[in-house]
Amino acid sequence: MYQTFIKPILFRFEAERVHDFFTTLGEQLGRFRLTRRVLDWLYNYHGPDISKIVDGLNYRTPFVLAAGFDYNGRLSGILPSLGFGGEEVGSVTFRPSAGNPPPRLRRLLAQRSNGQGNKVFNPL
Repeated sequence: MYQTFIKPILFRFEAERVHDFFTTLGEQLGRFRLTRRVLDWLYNYHGPDISKIVDGLNYRTPFVLAAGFDYNGRLSGILPSLGFGGEEVGSVTFRPSAGNPPPRLRRLLAQRSNGQGNKVFNPL
């Protein structure tokens, strides 16, 4: 379904706009107990214990959202319902920084970084 219907629609828009849309959607879904429970039922891991302790921190699952995806921590309410054991959010600095100018996200189609055939890296 993703390859046939959803991907062709999403790829008509700039990657950063799609990212912003889904970040906002995830933030809104994470505000309500009902949507968190439904997504938990659909997507969360319910098997044997796979928790990991790394540097004294206990991760319920070994899947952690990488730094940079949600640097403001807007998805913290929904990620546990999607099976994530943790999330790396932004940092605090002495002086504010404007960051990089847009576009900050790009699709690297020639490198097949479109979700097809990529190996998953799991450091835990």
